[in-house]
Amino acid sequence: MQRIAEVEAFSLTRSVGQLWDGVVTGRADSPTAFAGALTSDLTVVGDVRDLVQQGLAYPNQDNLTVALAATGVVMTGALAMSGGTSAVGKVGVSAIKAAKRMGRLSKALERQLIRLTADAVDARVLRTIGRDLGGWNFAAAFDEAKRLVKPQVIDELSKTGGALRGIFAKQGYRGTLQVLESADTTGDVRQLERMSDRLGGKFRGALFLKRSARLTFRFTEFLFTIAIWLISAGLWLFWAAYFSTRTLWKAGKTFYRLPRLAPRRRDAPFPLQSTANGSI
Repeated sequence: MQRIAEVEAFSLTRSVGQLWDGVVTGRADSPTAFAGALTSDLTVVGDVRDLVQQGLAYPNQDNLTVALAATGVVMTGALAMSGGTSAVGKVGVSAIKAAKRMGRLSKALERQLIRLTADAVDARVLRTIGRDLGGWNFAAAFDEAKRLVKPQVIDELSKTGGALRGIFAKQGYRGTLQVLESADTTGDVRQLERMSDRLGGKFRGALFLKRSARLTFRFTEFLFTIAIWLISAGLWLFWAAYFSTRTLWKAGKTFYRLPRLAPRRRDAPFPLQSTANGSI
Protein backbone atom coordinates (compact mmCIF):
# COMPACT_ATOMS: atom_id res chain seq x y z
CA MET A 1 0.00 0.00 0.00
CA GLN A 2 2.85 2.34 0.84
CA ARG A 3 4.45 1.71 -2.56
CA ILE A 4 1.14 2.39 -4.34
CA ALA A 5 0.80 5.62 -2.39
CA GLU A 6 4.35 6.62 -3.44
CA VAL A 7 3.55 5.94 -7.09
CA GLU A 8 0.34 7.95 -6.87
CA ALA A 9 2.15 10.82 -5.15
CA PHE A 10 4.82 10.80 -7.84
CA SER A 11 2.18 10.75 -10.55
CA LEU A 12 0.40 13.70 -8.95
CA THR A 13 3.65 15.63 -8.69
CA ARG A 14 4.44 14.92 -12.33
CA SER A 15 0.96 15.97 -13.45
CA VAL A 16 1.16 19.23 -11.53
CA GLY A 17 4.57 19.88 -13.06
CA GLN A 18 3.26 19.21 -16.57
CA LEU A 19 0.25 21.43 -15.98
CA TRP A 20 2.46 24.26 -14.75
CA ASP A 21 4.84 23.82 -17.68
CA GLY A 22 1.94 24.09 -20.08
CA VAL A 23 0.68 27.27 -18.42
CA VAL A 24 4.07 28.99 -18.28
CA THR A 25 5.70 27.91 -21.56
CA GLY A 26 2.76 26.88 -23.74
CA ARG A 27 4.38 23.52 -24.48
CA ALA A 28 1.96 20.60 -24.59
CA ASP A 29 3.96 17.39 -24.58
CA SER A 30 1.18 15.54 -22.75
CA PRO A 31 -2.59 15.86 -22.33
CA THR A 32 -2.01 17.49 -18.91
CA ALA A 33 0.45 20.01 -20.31
CA PHE A 34 -1.96 20.71 -23.18
CA ALA A 35 -4.69 21.45 -20.64
CA GLY A 36 -2.34 23.95 -18.99
CA ALA A 37 -1.46 25.60 -22.31
CA LEU A 38 -5.13 25.75 -23.24
CA THR A 39 -6.06 27.26 -19.89
CA SER A 40 -3.43 29.99 -20.25
CA ASP A 41 -4.67 30.81 -23.75
CA LEU A 42 -8.33 30.89 -22.78
CA THR A 43 -7.48 33.41 -20.07
CA VAL A 44 -5.43 35.37 -22.68
CA VAL A 45 -2.31 35.02 -20.51
CA GLY A 46 -0.72 32.64 -23.01
CA ASP A 47 -1.42 34.91 -25.97
CA VAL A 48 -0.02 37.93 -24.12
CA ARG A 49 3.07 35.91 -23.16
CA ASP A 50 3.66 34.97 -26.81
CA LEU A 51 3.16 38.53 -28.07
CA VAL A 52 5.60 39.89 -25.50
CA GLN A 53 8.20 37.25 -26.43
CA GLN A 54 7.83 37.94 -30.14
CA GLY A 55 7.85 41.70 -29.58
CA LEU A 56 11.18 41.36 -27.76
CA ALA A 57 12.51 39.24 -30.63
CA TYR A 58 11.73 41.96 -33.23
CA PRO A 59 12.82 42.12 -36.06
CA ASN A 60 13.39 38.36 -35.92
CA GLN A 61 9.91 37.56 -34.68
CA ASP A 62 8.05 34.42 -35.73
CA ASN A 63 5.12 35.78 -37.74
CA LEU A 64 3.15 32.55 -37.45
CA THR A 65 3.29 32.64 -33.65
CA VAL A 66 2.42 36.34 -33.71
CA ALA A 67 -0.58 35.70 -35.97
CA LEU A 68 -1.84 32.82 -33.81
CA ALA A 69 -1.43 34.84 -30.60
CA ALA A 70 -3.09 37.91 -32.11
CA THR A 71 -5.96 35.74 -33.36
CA GLY A 72 -6.30 34.40 -29.83
CA VAL A 73 -6.43 37.92 -28.40
CA VAL A 74 -9.07 38.98 -30.92
CA MET A 75 -11.09 35.85 -30.19
CA THR A 76 -10.82 36.52 -26.46
CA GLY A 77 -12.51 39.87 -27.06
CA ALA A 78 -15.17 38.12 -29.14
CA LEU A 79 -15.49 35.54 -26.37
CA ALA A 80 -16.29 38.23 -23.83
CA MET A 81 -18.80 39.84 -26.19
CA SER A 82 -20.51 36.56 -27.09
CA GLY A 83 -20.78 35.22 -23.58
CA GLY A 84 -18.62 32.19 -24.32
CA THR A 85 -19.81 31.02 -27.73
CA SER A 86 -16.58 32.08 -29.46
CA ALA A 87 -14.47 29.67 -27.41
CA VAL A 88 -14.97 27.08 -30.16
CA GLY A 89 -12.25 28.37 -32.44
CA LYS A 90 -9.92 29.51 -29.66
CA VAL A 91 -9.35 25.94 -28.50
CA GLY A 92 -8.23 24.97 -32.00
CA VAL A 93 -5.93 27.99 -32.39
CA SER A 94 -4.27 27.03 -29.11
CA ALA A 95 -3.88 23.48 -30.42
CA ILE A 96 -2.04 24.81 -33.50
CA LYS A 97 0.32 26.84 -31.32
CA ALA A 98 1.01 23.87 -29.07
CA ALA A 99 1.59 21.51 -32.01
CA LYS A 100 3.99 24.02 -33.58
CA ARG A 101 6.05 24.18 -30.39
CA MET A 102 6.23 20.40 -30.27
CA GLY A 103 7.12 20.07 -33.94
CA ARG A 104 3.94 18.11 -34.56
CA LEU A 105 2.63 20.16 -37.49
CA SER A 106 3.03 18.45 -40.83
CA LYS A 107 5.70 20.12 -42.97
CA ALA A 108 3.19 20.95 -45.68
CA LEU A 109 0.69 22.51 -43.26
CA GLU A 110 3.41 24.51 -41.51
CA ARG A 111 4.69 25.82 -44.85
CA GLN A 112 1.18 26.90 -45.82
CA LEU A 113 0.65 28.69 -42.50
CA ILE A 114 4.04 30.40 -42.78
CA ARG A 115 3.17 31.60 -46.31
CA LEU A 116 -0.24 32.74 -45.07
CA THR A 117 1.25 34.86 -42.27
CA ALA A 118 4.53 35.90 -43.93
CA ASP A 119 3.40 39.43 -44.83
CA ALA A 120 0.30 39.55 -42.64
CA VAL A 121 1.89 41.05 -39.51
CA ASP A 122 2.33 44.80 -39.03
CA ALA A 123 5.66 45.05 -37.18
CA ARG A 124 5.00 48.62 -36.05
CA VAL A 125 1.80 47.54 -34.33
CA LEU A 126 3.68 44.66 -32.72
CA ARG A 127 6.12 47.10 -31.12
CA THR A 128 3.23 49.28 -29.95
CA ILE A 129 1.53 46.28 -28.35
CA GLY A 130 4.79 45.42 -26.61
CA ARG A 131 4.91 48.90 -25.08
CA ASP A 132 1.23 48.74 -24.07
CA LEU A 133 1.64 45.35 -22.43
CA GLY A 134 4.81 46.49 -20.72
CA GLY A 135 2.83 49.38 -19.25
CA TRP A 136 -0.07 47.09 -18.24
CA ASN A 137 -2.33 48.89 -20.69
CA PHE A 138 -4.26 45.79 -21.73
CA ALA A 139 -7.25 47.61 -23.21
CA ALA A 140 -5.01 49.47 -25.67
CA ALA A 141 -3.13 46.26 -26.46
CA PHE A 142 -6.38 44.46 -27.30
CA ASP A 143 -7.39 47.28 -29.62
CA GLU A 144 -4.00 47.23 -31.31
CA ALA A 145 -4.17 43.45 -31.72
CA LYS A 146 -7.12 43.89 -34.07
CA ARG A 147 -4.81 45.79 -36.44
CA LEU A 148 -1.76 43.58 -35.92
CA VAL A 149 -2.74 40.89 -38.41
CA LYS A 150 -4.70 41.13 -41.65
CA PRO A 151 -8.40 40.33 -41.07
CA GLN A 152 -8.50 37.63 -43.75
CA VAL A 153 -5.64 35.80 -42.03
CA ILE A 154 -7.40 35.96 -38.66
CA ASP A 155 -10.55 34.66 -40.34
CA GLU A 156 -8.70 31.70 -41.90
CA LEU A 157 -6.99 30.81 -38.62
CA SER A 158 -10.32 31.11 -36.76
CA LYS A 159 -12.07 28.74 -39.19
CA THR A 160 -9.24 26.23 -38.93
CA GLY A 161 -9.32 26.54 -35.15
CA GLY A 162 -13.07 25.90 -35.16
CA ALA A 163 -12.58 22.70 -37.17
CA LEU A 164 -9.87 21.54 -34.77
CA ARG A 165 -12.15 22.25 -31.83
CA GLY A 166 -14.72 19.90 -33.34
CA ILE A 167 -12.06 17.22 -33.79
CA PHE A 168 -10.78 17.73 -30.24
CA ALA A 169 -14.28 17.31 -28.81
CA LYS A 170 -14.72 13.93 -30.54
CA GLN A 171 -11.16 12.53 -30.81
CA GLY A 172 -9.35 14.13 -27.89
CA TYR A 173 -5.77 15.34 -27.56
CA ARG A 174 -4.06 12.56 -29.53
CA GLY A 175 -6.59 12.61 -32.34
CA THR A 176 -6.12 16.37 -32.73
CA LEU A 177 -2.35 16.03 -32.96
CA GLN A 178 -2.78 13.18 -35.41
CA VAL A 179 -4.84 15.46 -37.65
CA LEU A 180 -2.23 18.24 -37.48
CA GLU A 181 0.45 15.73 -38.41
CA SER A 182 -1.56 14.44 -41.37
CA ALA A 183 -3.18 17.54 -42.89
CA ASP A 184 -1.36 19.31 -45.70
CA THR A 185 -3.55 22.44 -45.75
CA THR A 186 -6.11 24.23 -43.61
CA GLY A 187 -8.72 22.92 -46.06
CA ASP A 188 -7.63 19.38 -45.19
CA VAL A 189 -8.29 20.12 -41.51
CA ARG A 190 -11.89 21.08 -42.28
CA GLN A 191 -12.35 17.97 -44.43
CA LEU A 192 -10.96 15.80 -41.65
CA GLU A 193 -13.45 17.34 -39.23
CA ARG A 194 -16.29 16.16 -41.46
CA MET A 195 -14.62 12.77 -41.69
CA SER A 196 -14.45 12.68 -37.88
CA ASP A 197 -18.18 13.36 -37.66
CA ARG A 198 -18.96 10.46 -39.99
CA LEU A 199 -16.57 7.86 -38.58
CA GLY A 200 -16.73 8.63 -34.88
CA GLY A 201 -14.57 6.17 -32.96
CA LYS A 202 -13.13 4.68 -36.16
CA PHE A 203 -11.67 8.01 -37.23
CA ARG A 204 -8.16 7.62 -35.79
CA GLY A 205 -7.74 4.17 -37.31
CA ALA A 206 -8.89 5.43 -40.70
CA LEU A 207 -6.57 8.41 -40.40
CA PHE A 208 -3.65 6.13 -39.60
CA LEU A 209 -4.40 4.00 -42.67
CA LYS A 210 -4.73 7.11 -44.79
CA ARG A 211 -1.41 8.41 -43.56
CA SER A 212 0.26 5.04 -44.15
CA ALA A 213 -1.19 4.91 -47.66
CA ARG A 214 0.10 8.43 -48.32
CA LEU A 215 3.57 7.50 -47.11
CA THR A 216 3.50 4.40 -49.31
CA PHE A 217 2.39 6.50 -52.27
CA ARG A 218 5.15 9.04 -51.64
CA PHE A 219 7.75 6.28 -51.36
CA THR A 220 6.48 4.72 -54.61
CA GLU A 221 6.53 8.15 -56.25
CA PHE A 222 10.10 8.60 -55.06
CA LEU A 223 11.15 5.23 -56.49
CA PHE A 224 9.37 6.04 -59.76
CA THR A 225 11.20 9.37 -59.94
CA ILE A 226 14.53 7.64 -59.35
CA ALA A 227 13.71 5.09 -62.07
CA ILE A 228 12.84 7.88 -64.54
CA TRP A 229 16.11 9.63 -63.76
CA LEU A 230 18.10 6.43 -64.22
CA ILE A 231 16.37 5.68 -67.52
CA SER A 232 16.94 9.24 -68.70
CA ALA A 233 20.59 9.07 -67.70
CA GLY A 234 20.99 5.74 -69.53
CA LEU A 235 19.39 7.13 -72.67
CA TRP A 236 21.58 10.22 -72.50
CA LEU A 237 24.72 8.11 -72.12
CA PHE A 238 23.62 5.92 -75.05
CA TRP A 239 22.97 8.97 -77.21
CA ALA A 240 26.31 10.52 -76.21
CA ALA A 241 28.17 7.31 -77.00
CA TYR A 242 26.35 6.96 -80.35
CA PHE A 243 27.00 10.59 -81.28
CA SER A 244 30.69 10.34 -80.32
CA THR A 245 31.15 7.10 -82.24
CA ARG A 246 29.37 8.48 -85.31
CA THR A 247 31.44 11.66 -85.21
CA LEU A 248 34.69 9.76 -84.90
CA TRP A 249 33.65 7.41 -87.72
CA LYS A 250 32.84 10.30 -90.06
CA ALA A 251 36.07 12.04 -89.15
CA GLY A 252 38.02 8.85 -89.88
CA LYS A 253 36.33 8.37 -93.25
CA THR A 254 36.97 11.98 -94.21
CA PHE A 255 40.62 11.67 -93.28
CA TYR A 256 40.95 8.44 -95.22
CA ARG A 257 39.50 10.01 -98.39
CA LEU A 258 41.89 12.94 -98.40
CA PRO A 259 44.12 12.86 -101.55
CA ARG A 260 47.58 11.58 -100.92
CA LEU A 261 50.35 14.00 -101.80
CA ALA A 262 52.92 12.54 -104.22
CA PRO A 263 56.45 12.60 -102.89
CA ARG A 264 58.45 15.50 -104.21
CA ARG A 265 60.98 14.49 -106.90
CA ARG A 266 64.38 16.03 -107.07
CA ASP A 267 64.98 17.90 -110.28
CA ALA A 268 67.66 16.26 -112.47
CA PRO A 269 70.82 18.33 -112.86
CA PHE A 270 71.14 20.23 -116.08
CA PRO A 271 73.20 18.22 -118.59
CA LEU A 272 76.62 19.56 -119.13
CA GLN A 273 77.01 20.91 -122.60
CA SER A 274 80.12 19.84 -124.35
CA THR A 275 82.20 22.11 -126.42
CA ALA A 276 82.80 21.63 -130.08
CA ASN A 277 85.83 19.59 -129.44
CA GLY A 278 84.07 17.43 -126.99
CA SER A 279 85.56 18.93 -123.91
CA ILE A 280 83.63 20.57 -121.23
